[in-house]
Amino acid sequence: MAKIIIGAGSNLGNRLQNIRQGLKNLTDAGVKIIKISSYLKNPAAEGTAGGEFLNAAVLAETDLEPEPLLALLHNIEKDSGRPQPHQPKEARSLDLDIIYYADRIINTPNLQIPHPRRLQRWFVMEPAREVAPDFCDPVLKKSLKKYVMPENMVVISQASALRKRLSAVRESGRKIGFVPTMGALHEGHLALIRACRKEKLFCVVSIFVNPTQFGPAEDYHKYPRNLKKDAELTRKAGANLIFAPTAKQIYPTGYRTFVEVAGLSEKLCGKYRPGHFRGVTTVVLKLLNLVQPDKAYFGRKDAQQLILIKKMAQDLNLPTEIIGVTTVREPDGLALSSRNLYLSPAERKTAPVLYQTLLRIQKDCAKQENSLKKILKEAAVRLKKNPLIKLQYLEAVDPDTLEPPEKAGNKILVAIAAFLGSTRLIDNIIFQIGNGKISKKSA
Repeated sequence: MAKIIIGAGSNLGNRLQNIRQGLKNLTDAGVKIIKISSYLKNPAAEGTAGGEFLNAAVLAETDLEPEPLLALLHNIEKDSGRPQPHQPKEARSLDLDIIYYADRIINTPNLQIPHPRRLQRWFVMEPAREVAPDFCDPVLKKSLKKYVMPENMVVISQASALRKRLSAVRESGRKIGFVPTMGALHEGHLALIRACRKEKLFCVVSIFVNPTQFGPAEDYHKYPRNLKKDAELTRKAGANLIFAPTAKQIYPTGYRTFVEVAGLSEKLCGKYRPGHFRGVTTVVLKLLNLVQPDKAYFGRKDAQQLILIKKMAQDLNLPTEIIGVTTVREPDGLALSSRNLYLSPAERKTAPVLYQTLLRIQKDCAKQENSLKKILKEAAVRLKKNPLIKLQYLEAVDPDTLEPPEKAGNKILVAIAAFLGSTRLIDNIIFQIGNGKISKKSA
């Protein structure tokens, strides 16, 4: 009997049931199934009808020659409801392909073996390697475990598939960079991806709206979600892989473990968003454990978040280097944020006042005419006169410890949070001070 590897997929109806029934029909026809891979999810190619694909590979043995085997696969597809002959871009209740047939190389108008597009399809080769790592590709003349993945960006939603994919990346000698996001991507996120790619790293981007960092009255359910648009932006920015898990995968039933950076999580935003940073540090730690990157990139706009994650990485001896990337701004100075989408036209016009206030504080400090406390108080008074701005806090702290500046070194972080309507915006600026006196040097 000849050893074969068959690719199985579906993106219509009950995908798992379609594949299982197809494999049962294959067994009933006399094909001996040896092993079935894990099931992987993969977005349909652009323009293809139907939803997300479910894919697997099957190691089997058969007495059928390649051409009769192909006819059998087509009949099983037809029984599942898929029209014959196949049509381009159609939805597929069942898709069965011969990936390998022993060591045969066949190239006829109706049949090509090995499958001609196998090496460009991670969702074919990863499952194939799982079921038969020592199977030798007759064209490449190397085992599947030595298969090098293509650079085309892929979307993975399962932790097991992510680990397999990144294990192969490491085996190829590449280092991994990681950009965690909640989606609704903008130029600020893309700057993180470019920073990663600039260092020639295999770039992983996570897209996960983390429920544990939202309070009961916050915007978890209305937070913008558009994976298709985010995937296209990510691809154009040069990322290699998107990890887009579900909340159930990250927080399965019975989940009880959380991580908190005591003494830092309760300051600034933490005063007003109890539990927020516990959710942030927990999900970041989980993602870092899943991806195990050499470097991870975070925006400096979320200054407190960056400080906490660096401290967590240090305290827990994480091997990942945490890198802060400069805040990206609109031409009028507004820091880019996914929540900017919520602003009304009038609120959007007013929003740059937050950054303008920070710049004026820096300028006033450089003059050394008033104390920092007085400068901050005057800035807060000006902001409160604006009817569209509801100031939550305006504080100056040490950029490493978040302690008051009188206990600080040479730099201070001035951070602001304010509501414009129902939209909460944050921003910050870091500049240098002297020993008890405000210097003119800024950072």
